[in-house]
Amino acid sequence: GHELSDICILTRKHKRASAITKFLNDQGIDAVYSDEVAIFDDHDIHGVMNIIISIGNIYRDEYLLGVLLGAYRYSNFTLGEVGKIILYAKNKGMRPGDHYLYTQLELFCGADEDSLSDEDKDLQVSARAFLDWLTDLRNYQLITDIGELVDRIYRETGICSDSQSLTEKYAMFKE
Repeated sequence: GHELSDICILTRKHKRASAITKFLNDQGIDAVYSDEVAIFDDHDIHGVMNIIISIGNIYRDEYLLGVLLGAYRYSNFTLGEVGKIILYAKNKGMRPGDHYLYTQLELFCGADEDSLSDEDKDLQVSARAFLDWLTDLRNYQLITDIGELVDRIYRETGICSDSQSLTEKYAMFKE
């Protein structure tokens, strides 16, 4: 025995999901389809996913960039700041395998402070804090389950929702 609320039906097309939902509702079974719930259209959910994918594979630049540009406690970099980090790495003659954003961040964080402007020193401090946080999350994910990891991401990033309460969104994502 399973509860009806434990059942999920996946479809390729919204039209098909709508038809199934209508049929179930006509039979007296409460049902909704994803277009009504829109879980994956939520900016916060994308942010959490970007972080999880980034800690799973630091060389996925598109997700790491999403985290860097996200308005979170440990990131919130501007595109201009990310550009400065990339230009610094390129000007330091990166080796052929160093073209990943993560590697460029490491190179920038390891720069001699005397070679940086005051503005770039502040950026370096922020970049180091970000890399330390990401490394700590990567290590943490090795010894915990996904629910605890997501809970920590929510707490440490300050992600919250405009459209739903944090508790509802967290519970929806965690399950």
